[in-house]
Amino acid sequence: MQQTQKVLIVDDNEHNVAILELILEEYILETAANGNDALAVAHRFRPDLILLDVMMPGMSGYEVCRTLRDDKTFTNTKIIMVSAKAMTAERVKGYEMGADDYITKPFDEDELLAKVRVYLRLKSLEEVAKMKNDLLSLLSHELNTPLNQILPALELLQDDDDMNVAERRQWLDIIRSGVTGLEALFDRIMTLNQLKSGTSTFECDVVDICEIMRGEIHALTMEADKRDIHLIDRLPGATHCSVDIQYINRVFAAVLDNAIRYSPEGSDVLVELEPNGSTVTLLIADDGPGIDPELIPAISDGFAVTDVSHHSSGHGLSLAIANEIMIAHNGHMEWQLPPDGGTTVAISIPASVGTD
Repeated sequence: MQQTQKVLIVDDNEHNVAILELILEEYILETAANGNDALAVAHRFRPDLILLDVMMPGMSGYEVCRTLRDDKTFTNTKIIMVSAKAMTAERVKGYEMGADDYITKPFDEDELLAKVRVYLRLKSLEEVAKMKNDLLSLLSHELNTPLNQILPALELLQDDDDMNVAERRQWLDIIRSGVTGLEALFDRIMTLNQLKSGTSTFECDVVDICEIMRGEIHALTMEADKRDIHLIDRLPGATHCSVDIQYINRVFAAVLDNAIRYSPEGSDVLVELEPNGSTVTLLIADDGPGIDPELIPAISDGFAVTDVSHHSSGHGLSLAIANEIMIAHNGHMEWQLPPDGGTTVAISIPASVGTD
């Protein structure tokens, strides 16, 4: 099975980095040479574990660790601090800053690898337990609406023998709607579970992502028109990336649908593209009320129900699925809150060919 766990190595010494890359070659690796780079890479890469050097220019490893621990995005990320300082006080400081463990240089390769494996397994077990709890909470929340449609309709059909055909058909349509909603809900839950557990299969091809996004714009134009939302296409002629077409369609559809849902009537939703070296970023901007920054991690989680409005009819699951798909494509999805209001979702994908 292909390894999917990610490790971020943070060290300003190139020789140390090279040694760690050899020891940890079975994992997906990224590196950073200083604290600021470490924070930037961590937000893009979303590592499962970080090997964090203590002594670095600028921000120390302790400062980086504290900053990561203050960010809910990295609540479950395991952090092992690496330092030449072996004093108890240094270890205690590392733990106080939020580190999970502390290893001293020169380290034993077998010990380091063993610790990495233990903490990665621990993270997986913690995530499974959290996923189960969140799933139960989500189901108790999400099942109410379809069941409130289905059960009363069934009782009426059962109790009223004199109901005419037209009325029966209306109540059966309500039941069908509820069952369809349940089917869609369980499909989203299963998809998100597969993505989070790394069991999804991706078949990537080099395709024009502008064409794919234009297809989603066309598909959602009728829905936008109902609320007088104007979908403005400012995409270039063509831009190519290696993606799984079916999955990337889900990303674009979820984000564009979200923009339409929360835009005020008569407003615009702008879709444009921003090439940036090896990365292509699609920007979907709306004039809606924006979102509380504290709730963004809950939206990306999907199984959490903190933000009830975004989880109506399982919609939050679609956004969480989109987030996981982007991570699987070595890209990422970022929620930006412009100072003049609204929300911009930035979907960043590694470029393959470039812009025509």
